[in-house]
Amino acid sequence: AAGMAAAVKASSDEDLKTVLKALTPENLAKLKEAVATSPPPATNGTAAWKIDAAPEGGVLLCGHPGSGNVIAVMLFGLQHLKDKYKFQMCDIMKGEQMSPDFLAMNPFHQVPSAKMADGTNLYESSASLRYFANKFAPETYPADKQLIIDIALDKRQSDFYKAWGAIGYYGMGIGPKPEKDAAKKLNSVLATMATAFLSGKYIGGDTLTIADYSLLPLINTLTLPTLQKTGYTLPERWATYLADAKAELGDVFSEAVKVHEGWVGSNEKVEAVEFDS
Repeated sequence: AAGMAAAVKASSDEDLKTVLKALTPENLAKLKEAVATSPPPATNGTAAWKIDAAPEGGVLLCGHPGSGNVIAVMLFGLQHLKDKYKFQMCDIMKGEQMSPDFLAMNPFHQVPSAKMADGTNLYESSASLRYFANKFAPETYPADKQLIIDIALDKRQSDFYKAWGAIGYYGMGIGPKPEKDAAKKLNSVLATMATAFLSGKYIGGDTLTIADYSLLPLINTLTLPTLQKTGYTLPERWATYLADAKAELGDVFSEAVKVHEGWVGSNEKVEAVEFDS
C-alpha cells in the first residue's frame, strides 16, 4: 500500500483522475488510508536520491521507465539526442521524487522531469516534448503540422487516456477489472482519432512527430500478452500504426519500453473480461 501511495503522489492529475474513477469504494478507502499514513521517504543514506549531471549541451531525463509518460520522452531522447541524452532512474515506488534534489527540479514531484545542461528544468511530458523538439529536432514538430500535433497531444491526455486507463491500468496491476463496455469505449475513441489524425502512416503524415512519441507507449501496452488475456484486441489500423513505428525506431523502441513490458508481464492476476461486442 505504501508503494502505491508513493506512486500516486508522483502521478499527474490525469493519471489520478483515471485511476480514482476506476477504483471500487473499498479500494478507494484503502488507497486514501495508504496515502495518508505512508511515511515520508528518507532524505539521507542509500534512500536519498541525488541528481546526476546532465550531458554537455544536453538533457538529463529523470523518471520511472515503467511510466508511459516517461517512455514518451525516452523515445525522443534515444532517437534524437544520442550522446546529449542521459536517463536517471527515480523510483517513485520508493518515494525518491520527494527528495530535495528532485523537488528542486520539479516542485510538483511528478515524472517525467528533466534538467538541461544550462540548468533549465522541465516537467510535463507534452511540454517537454515540444521544448526538446524546438531545440533539437524541429522536424518532429514542424510548423505546418503543429496544430494537429497539439490537438493529438491534448486528446491523448484526455479522451484517449481516460478510455485507455480502464484496460491499461488493469493490465499494469494498478486498476480494477474493466467494465464490459470498456473495450467499446476505447475503440470508439481510437476510431475517431484514426479519422482525425492518421492521414498517413503516423499522426499528420508519414513522418514520426512528438505526438507519436507520446501516443506509442500506450498503444503498445494494449498489445502485450498480459492485456491480450483480457480479450482486448487492438483495432487493425492502430496495429499497423504500431508495427510501422516499431520497425522505424528499431532498438530505440525496444530499449525504451523494456522495463514497462517487464512490469506488465509480471502481472499474473489478469483475467478474461466479457467485453461487449
